[in-house]
Amino acid sequence: MCSPNEKLIIIVLNLYGDVKDTYIRQTIENLQLLMSCSFCSTLVISWSNPPERVKEVFTYFEQLFPRVVLLKLPKMGSGKQRNATLNFVIHNFPNADYIVYLEEDIKITEMCYINRLINLLDRLPENVVILSPEPATRLCLDLAGRVITGRDITIGLTGGFGMFIIRTSALKHLVKKGLETYSPYMYFYMEDKEFIFKLWQECFLTVSVKTAGYTHYGGTVHSQPLYRRYTRYLGPLLAILINAPLKLVILVLIFRSLKTLIQSMIRSELYLYIRSFIFILRNIKYVLLYRYYRLTRYRCRERLKLLFDHCIVI
Repeated sequence: MCSPNEKLIIIVLNLYGDVKDTYIRQTIENLQLLMSCSFCSTLVISWSNPPERVKEVFTYFEQLFPRVVLLKLPKMGSGKQRNATLNFVIHNFPNADYIVYLEEDIKITEMCYINRLINLLDRLPENVVILSPEPATRLCLDLAGRVITGRDITIGLTGGFGMFIIRTSALKHLVKKGLETYSPYMYFYMEDKEFIFKLWQECFLTVSVKTAGYTHYGGTVHSQPLYRRYTRYLGPLLAILINAPLKLVILVLIFRSLKTLIQSMIRSELYLYIRSFIFILRNIKYVLLYRYYRLTRYRCRERLKLLFDHCIVI
């Protein structure tokens, strides 16, 4: 049990498919460093489409944590997996203060790394709900409000998300409003930024912090099967159509479409670009219904327009 003054921290390890042995070894080293300073925590392994050797891998993690929970999920997209995992955590650990989210393709080199980041997040205002060591798109302070931070902190849209720390209260807020955490329809690509848009439109803030103790290799991104290359075009379209204010939808779609058209031609993937638009047209009824459902629940519907006005391009 945690002492009254000790924070309850849940560590979520996100795995997908048959993870390389090198990443498993790296993950074990990461967890050993994270546990080098004591805090009350449980490890939740979220494994979508786990391999047969999952029991063998599971024993490694059991040696590091006092409690390990294996959440075995069927093969599914990134947004759906993350949503299922975060919902599992907030329902089964309702007293958790923070959730630390990790992927397998990161390297941590600093002792007590989590403790340092959590101590930093503790000193930030309550409306700052995510801290990530990933690079961020910097935003104007007039938009974010006068948040007093160190010079190494960027107030903005965090990227990559190989690792982040989130206040559980923010996730509970999203679920209570029927907004979900990550959006299940975001299969791969753009699911992270779409999640951040959702938080900003609920008047929360997200920050990025420069740190020398962390590296994200992005190994999962370099693997480019067909579904990943396809959702690279589909994901932004869905995010724009469902989240962007009406005044911006047409303008942003034109800009994004021209940009991705050029990219698809350079990559010889024009057929995937066209296929993404065909998917949208075939499902436009459901996309518009979901857009209406989403926008009627946002606390600040026009906040995304402010993000775009500050040169934020999806």
